[in-house]
Amino acid sequence: MEELFNRISGLMAQGEQIPLTNGNVYTYLNTTTTRINGELFPFVFQYRISGTQTKCVTVNLIRSMYQHHLNHGEIPSRSEMFDLFPRELCSRPCNYTVAVYIVNRLLNDDNNQ
Repeated sequence: MEELFNRISGLMAQGEQIPLTNGNVYTYLNTTTTRINGELFPFVFQYRISGTQTKCVTVNLIRSMYQHHLNHGEIPSRSEMFDLFPRELCSRPCNYTVAVYIVNRLLNDDNNQ
């Protein structure tokens, strides 16, 4: 997990714009840790969703989506991921979109190697 975390950290640049399907953007900030329902998650990516509000997505969610794509050739749906990560996606529905963006960055990097 730490290896994937470090790989993503190397791909993402602070201030990078994460495009949304509605035309808006989020902004990648940095790596950090977070708590979800009291559980500590050490490998986390923080992004800004508004002028004052930030959210975090875990490498666990990203890893699961990335591995699903490697095994099945497609990114899993939001509902499939919700079944596996309800705590992360229920309170942070925007995490799915950010995770898809990061998985696509990983796949593009795979194709360029």
